[in-house]
Amino acid sequence: MQLSFDYGLSKVVSLGLAFSHQRVSINATDFTYTDDNGYPRTETFNTSFRRTQVALRALFHYGNVDQLDMYSGIRIGILNRGFKNFEGPNAADLDETIFEDTVDVLSGNRFSGSITAFGLRYYFTENIGAGFELNLGAPYIANIGVSGRF
Repeated sequence: MQLSFDYGLSKVVSLGLAFSHQRVSINATDFTYTDDNGYPRTETFNTSFRRTQVALRALFHYGNVDQLDMYSGIRIGILNRGFKNFEGPNAADLDETIFEDTVDVLSGNRFSGSITAFGLRYYFTENIGAGFELNLGAPYIANIGVSGRF
């Protein structure tokens, strides 16, 4: 999910704010793995990973006509990631044997930058349209959405 607001400084440059949130959950039943002693183990567990970004973005618009807006730009912000430990019977054993360092690697805040390689919005009416973006870096690679302009 992403919400963004761009303010046009001129016909070719806009500055904006963007907020995006992603969440993935895993619920596994009868997950089989080999423990440190070489014995097969079967566990049932659930866990989740989320990331949220707040960023500033600058866009360069080109080829603009009334209904079509094409653009490229950059996005700079803070990315917050969170990892929920495994829950379920014997989840502590699973946490220690398979994913010892996962929580440290996948949690916390960090700088996040990306390039919007290409974006396109088509307006069906004067104020409502749809578009897509191709992005290099966090928080997404491709984005499809609905746009409104005022």
